[in-house]
Amino acid sequence: MPTSRSDTRRGGTVAPARPHHPAHIWWSPVLISAFFGFYAGFLDQEGGAPLGWAWLVGGVSGVALLAVWLAFHAVRGKLLLEVRAACYGALTGGAVGYLVGLSGASVLKSAAIGFFVGAGMGVAVYYRLFTRPRRPARR
Repeated sequence: MPTSRSDTRRGGTVAPARPHHPAHIWWSPVLISAFFGFYAGFLDQEGGAPLGWAWLVGGVSGVALLAVWLAFHAVRGKLLLEVRAACYGALTGGAVGYLVGLSGASVLKSAAIGFFVGAGMGVAVYYRLFTRPRRPARR
């Protein structure tokens, strides 16, 4: 199979290039998850946990958020727009509710704050997805 421009002059074809992914697609989840992990560790330490345990909680929290975010990112192009908005809302609401729970608030308060933040994020993403030009779905 031809691999250079000189091969196209001889009647061959050039293999398609890999799709370009902007750097912010991968760095944004990494940086936000790292900040999330540090903040979760800080909140856990402020709650009275030992420093080592707080760092462990923060590290596991950041890695878990990153894993869920990247797994969602891998399939988001195949989801319906409504489901994609609901997934972004659930991810945001769960993360915020978890942080509120680490701060020492009651389970009901952290669940309510997480629910309303997640619902707000879902509505915002739904609005954003439906007001921009649509591209064909990737398969």
